Amino acid sequence: QSRCPRVVLERSQRARRVRVVLVDDSSAMRAATSAWLRARGVDALEFSAGQEALWHLRTHGTHRIDAVVTDFVMPDLDGAAFTETLRREGVHLPVYIWTHSSDPKIEAAAVRAGATACVLKSQRDTLLELLRGLSTRAAQARAA
Repeated sequence: QSRCPRVVLERSQRARRVRVVLVDDSSAMRAATSAWLRARGVDALEFSAGQEALWHLRTHGTHRIDAVVTDFVMPDLDGAAFTETLRREGVHLPVYIWTHSSDPKIEAAAVRAGATACVLKSQRDTLLELLRGLSTRAAQARAA
């Protein structure tokens, strides 16, 4: 009987975790970002290319995904083209373009494509704040 409350609490905590699709063609960056997010309560489904992530979202839907975090510079689809495709297909999840570049042209392209925000990879705490905000809004919606 003493185990039941703990199990319920653990399930409740898992239910509040944010789940993102993480797209980055660099396996090292993808693995490091995923591990960093996971350690901070965010689960990441990792994809090495935009087409791969699109296939997954088309096949499995978005009902268990809270946001998309995508690199901007990728060989098959850049972050803007990937985001445009998501929007054209009716995906309304927050999309965060995750880039090394502070070039205003990248941010402008991301916004035109329908991205929620453009975040520098050197400012990962900013990304975490944005993702935690999703968790807070989801918990408030469940409580309402």
